[in-house]
Amino acid sequence: MQIDLDAPGAVFDLPGAAAYLGMTVRALKWHVYAKRDLIPNGRAGDLHPCFTRETLDAFAATRRRAGRPTKRT
Repeated sequence: MQIDLDAPGAVFDLPGAAAYLGMTVRALKWHVYAKRDLIPNGRAGDLHPCFTRETLDAFAATRRRAGRPTKRT
């Protein structure tokens, strides 16, 4: 099934959200369940978390880039 990622009301499940953010599903689950810094917009079937693109974009804006920080001179 093809999902239009440019649609304003696009909804992502865990694998789709992980792909959109460029991270693994395991890392995304850590942010949702352990660290709780990413709150799902709802649940599909009262079990699987779902996210809107706006929520994922806001989360991505708050994340620190991976790797070593650049050296300031």
